[in-house]
Amino acid sequence: MEDEKASRAGTSPLPGALEHGDKADENRDGTKESTSTTESQGKLFAQMRHNQFAKSCWKWITWTPKNCRWDPESPPKFSMGLNLLFGFAGTFTVANLYYNHPILNILAKEFNVTDERASLVPTLMQAGYATGLLFLCPLGDIFRRRAFVLILVFFTATIWLGLCITKSFSVFLALSFLTAVSTVTPQLMLPLVGDLAPPHKRAMSLSIVVSGLLLGMLIARLLSGILTQYTSWRSIYWFSFGMQYLIFILLFWFMPDYPSTNPGGLNYFKMLWSIVKMLDNVDVFVEFYTIQLLSRHHRSLCTRRHWSDVLRTILL
Repeated sequence: MEDEKASRAGTSPLPGALEHGDKADENRDGTKESTSTTESQGKLFAQMRHNQFAKSCWKWITWTPKNCRWDPESPPKFSMGLNLLFGFAGTFTVANLYYNHPILNILAKEFNVTDERASLVPTLMQAGYATGLLFLCPLGDIFRRRAFVLILVFFTATIWLGLCITKSFSVFLALSFLTAVSTVTPQLMLPLVGDLAPPHKRAMSLSIVVSGLLLGMLIARLLSGILTQYTSWRSIYWFSFGMQYLIFILLFWFMPDYPSTNPGGLNYFKMLWSIVKMLDNVDVFVEFYTIQLLSRHHRSLCTRRHWSDVLRTILL
């Protein structure tokens, strides 16, 4: 009897053993599937790396003239001419957001829409600019700024061509939003100026670029009003189209390269989440921007009241 029990115990596996074996087989199958998936992904990335077209495009984008190449032993000198170039680029890049402000009534007549609908143009452009500040500017801490800035300027100039020739108001709105998203290059150049400028000239160098930004906000409205008064509203858009490509050419030949500030790489989504966490961790940060928001609203009201008084005086 004992021999029969032993033989039966040896020949018939237990149910728990069967379940354990099935799970082991499933784990092996899952491991094989994950391994095969990883291998297929690795092959895909390897093919992308060895793709001749992708390699040639990347080489063309990242090619740098000899006078702009980064040399840690002999870093490029930040001259006054380069500083003024950055200020000039900031002026006529930010100006893209404000060309439409004095000609909204003309845009409404041109596209046969109401004034309220025409007011969507500056609204969407400001929304696009805020989107670019939030989602594109953090990439400046990951990529090399020279290549990133040149890509954004070239993209803005190319998409801007659509604004010059389109006859559809919906397309005009969509392109206005897209160009505003990529019009954040001055915000990427400011940290680069801080890195390139010598310590004793850093404050002055940054003030020149910031002055260019503020000048762009003012000169855009002036140029737009004058050109539209004597020619057509599309003249100012063609002017901006040419200026964007001029900025691209000048930056391509004279903007110095600078290594990434985080060569090890950063997690983009964690970096965005850290911005949100700053609102809870830094009370001064929240107080500062609340004061700035309220003061800007107050200044805007004062400015409107001032100019309304000026116009009333001129008309009366």
